[in-house]
Amino acid sequence: PSLVFGALLLAFVASAAGAFAVATLVVTPSLRALEMAGKAVELAAIETERAANATAFDLPRTLEDVSAASREWELLGRELREGGSGLLKAWYNTRKGSEDLVYGLTSGATNATIGGAEATIKAARNS
Repeated sequence: PSLVFGALLLAFVASAAGAFAVATLVVTPSLRALEMAGKAVELAAIETERAANATAFDLPRTLEDVSAASREWELLGRELREGGSGLLKAWYNTRKGSEDLVYGLTSGATNATIGGAEATIKAARNS
């Protein structure tokens, strides 16, 4: 009986030593990787906090600047509508006059060309 008990004790000690070796080879690197990941998360949290603080400081100023720019664009639009409508009418009237002139010139040239072509056809038929 003591020999069997000794063999069981030896088997238990050997299996415990094997489990310890496996734990040392597998679990220890996993724990180190977990520790490094924890440090990386901590650094990311610090950076996120720093960015949030900067945003909290800069955001109100940025929104005020955007609001001021919006008001300036609105004023510019009013000025262009009020003062620009007269300029637009003047430009349109100038352009309209130019269009009439171009139409008169081109229709006259077209009519002259058509008239000349008709005269050439009549002359060819008569000869």
